[in-house]
Amino acid sequence: MKNAVLLCLGLTLLAGCTHPTETWSRYDFSEGRYSIIAPGTMRESTITYPTIHGEIIYSLNNIEFAGVLYSVGHARLPDAVMNGFSKDDLLGMQMIFLAQEGYTQVDAIDTSWQGHPALFSDWDAPNERDRLILRSIYANGFLYRLLVAVEKDSLEIERPYFEAFLDSFEIGSGQG
Repeated sequence: MKNAVLLCLGLTLLAGCTHPTETWSRYDFSEGRYSIIAPGTMRESTITYPTIHGEIIYSLNNIEFAGVLYSVGHARLPDAVMNGFSKDDLLGMQMIFLAQEGYTQVDAIDTSWQGHPALFSDWDAPNERDRLILRSIYANGFLYRLLVAVEKDSLEIERPYFEAFLDSFEIGSGQG
């Protein structure tokens, strides 16, 4: 009987708890035609990648929450860049940048996201302590980048949170 009461109490407490991501906010980025959920207020920034066809400027939105960096961004690709590179070149650009910065690729999957070409990859940081989870997606004239940076020691603990962030990414329709 005592075990049954404890089981009922435990189930009642569990049923009353909500997943922390339920309190996260959905952000809509009309310029890049996408949305995502995140755990707080995101900060805007930009980063520039040089190419032989000119610069690609990423609009980024970042937040650090509970020691994990969540980042989402997009770059509108100029016609010269779109005509000068294949999909593999466009998605591989970020991989080259990370390798040049000393990151070591752990895993990569050539896939699709919501019907668009995508490359999902994991990277170990030069400090050997952090892991980057990167998703590069090409759609509607935009190159999207989703990135999570987390300490490898807390990778499994934080996995439900960063997977919720990554999986919540939604691409809108229309041409860029």
